[in-house]
Amino acid sequence: MSEHTPSNALIPIAELLAEITRAPPLPVLLDRILDAACRLSHADTGAIGLYDPVTDRIDTAAVRHALAVPFQSTFARGEGLAGHIIATGATYHGRYSDLPMPVVDAMRDHVSLGLPIRWQDRLLGYLALSVAPPRKFRSAQIELIELIARIAAIAIEHARREEEERRRSLRFELIARIAGDIHQELELDTLLQRAADAIHEVLHFPNVDIPLIDSADPDTLILRIRGGDYKRKIRHEDRLPLDRGIMGAALRSRTTLLVNDARNDPRYVCPPGVAPAQAELAVPIRSADRMLGVLNVESDRAFDDLDRRSLEVIADYLGVAINNARLFRQAREGAALP
Repeated sequence: MSEHTPSNALIPIAELLAEITRAPPLPVLLDRILDAACRLSHADTGAIGLYDPVTDRIDTAAVRHALAVPFQSTFARGEGLAGHIIATGATYHGRYSDLPMPVVDAMRDHVSLGLPIRWQDRLLGYLALSVAPPRKFRSAQIELIELIARIAAIAIEHARREEEERRRSLRFELIARIAGDIHQELELDTLLQRAADAIHEVLHFPNVDIPLIDSADPDTLILRIRGGDYKRKIRHEDRLPLDRGIMGAALRSRTTLLVNDARNDPRYVCPPGVAPAQAELAVPIRSADRMLGVLNVESDRAFDDLDRRSLEVIADYLGVAINNARLFRQAREGAALP
């Protein structure tokens, strides 16, 4: 710390470090980090945003301001102070209007301080503050805000690791649940419906489809088993040609398709009467080399590799379950013949 930094300024910082160890939800922690930054710098506006490398945008996570206009929630590369930090990766200290693309007209005369929040070489987000003229940021204040940005990086990385571990645990729980159903339920539609419901309930994917290839028409998918919003909103059976949709493309290519910008993908098919999804993940279900159907989920957030790998394991279990259920049905029908 600089010799000009007052000792009482270290109290909020010590409180923040203690707060991280208590592991509150990340939105709560970011709000408290921003509050401390604004108090220590006497800023008129403040914001913390999180960077999404999939969309190459920063989403505002916490904000403080007394402006007469709403604060923008999402910033693309180059847009405003957040977008400038995405583009340059560097700290900005200067007039807001001197940015290449200022977007908040009410802040044009403000002196802005924007710092990237980094963990090692990864951009996690940004911390931004501003003061109205004639005020400026003093060097001791900037030094404190730089320290708070480093604390924010620790908090975000710690929270993300905790969230990753929680997500892994949920996926193991789901896989065990579906694997157990394989040995307890041999009625195919009941088994698949329980799997679709479990995927929605445990992983919170809004939309789930488990369509199977029509045995009488191998070029068509039958969409009857649904979970989440689709189960509530779509009560009828649909038929989808294999030459349409991301699900059909996954079966034709015999590979998992992870599409995080589904709305702009020409293969995407949105069911009538529902809002388009942001992302779609389609995993072929197979038995040996034979394609049986698709495990398909949609979400308003981007999917990642953990989603892909865990659903591929579930699809493998479903392939075994479908094959077992069909063999059981054939044996039962054979036994019923005179």
